[in-house]
Amino acid sequence: MRDFKEFNPEILDNLDQLDLICIDDIECVLGKRIWEEKLMGLYEKLQTTKAQLVVGSFESPKGTHFYLPDLASRFAMFMVHKLELLAESETISAIQLHANSRGFDLPDDCAKYLIRRVQRDVSSLVEIIQLLDYESLSKKRILTIPFIKSILNLG
Repeated sequence: MRDFKEFNPEILDNLDQLDLICIDDIECVLGKRIWEEKLMGLYEKLQTTKAQLVVGSFESPKGTHFYLPDLASRFAMFMVHKLELLAESETISAIQLHANSRGFDLPDDCAKYLIRRVQRDVSSLVEIIQLLDYESLSKKRILTIPFIKSILNLG
């Protein structure tokens, strides 16, 4: 929802036809009447389906400002899971797993180098892994720290 200004609230129409609906950054549209009305409509439709709704936000529903009290009460009933940032070793394992899923090896030293010199958020790391995959394939090179430095201009 961070990019909600690029979309119309009608983007939420017919989502009840899906098995799983994931909406991230929900706080970006809460407090906006038309978006909340569409969310309320979606919530009500989902009560008659087996679809699952997963919502991501920086705050719990109780700490969020709603326009519609009914929507606030529905969201307050959601099961809340607080996600913690990954430890460095977990981040290394995650990006190595992603590299392996793309078909290449990300050595420990390269993974450690990366997470100490680039943004550590998952989306940035995934983009970097994709870039390194492309560059290593096109240049027929294995990943090394000097190669990573040259690709990412980390001199």
